[in-house]
Amino acid sequence: IDAICKSIRSKTEHGFKLCLDKKDNNIRPGKLCKGKKCYIETAEFECKENEKHVGVFHTHIKTLNPSVSDLAIGYSNDMNCIGSYEGIRCFKRKREDFDALEYADIRLAENREHFMKWELDRLEAKEITYKEYKEELEKYRKEIDGLVDSYFRVIDIKK
Repeated sequence: IDAICKSIRSKTEHGFKLCLDKKDNNIRPGKLCKGKKCYIETAEFECKENEKHVGVFHTHIKTLNPSVSDLAIGYSNDMNCIGSYEGIRCFKRKREDFDALEYADIRLAENREHFMKWELDRLEAKEITYKEYKEELEKYRKEIDGLVDSYFRVIDIKK
């Protein structure tokens, strides 16, 4: 919850690894890292020596909706939890083991994510209408929903 409050105040993402203490079997946050406005480098996340990495937590400023990048990180780390003022939503990989073809399917969808950033730039430059942007955004959200349905269990934790 502290990371969510810091994120809202600073308007930047915060995050940490989810670390399982091997002694008492409790999940604890790893070292808190601060990211950019809408991105955080997960390679900076750490767990202590006596802890096992079991997932990732990071904040979004406005929404619990994952990006395709969030899903890719969640798939490769077994779980990715997103926190915002709306609560916490975790995306846990359905498979116990990592499947390279499933992961590739998620990574291929990142092309649409980059396309959406370009479309937002075009909207801001008034090269497309808001209606055109919303149509593309809807396609992107449907693609994300399909990936979530196929590869993840969703766990909602409300404040």
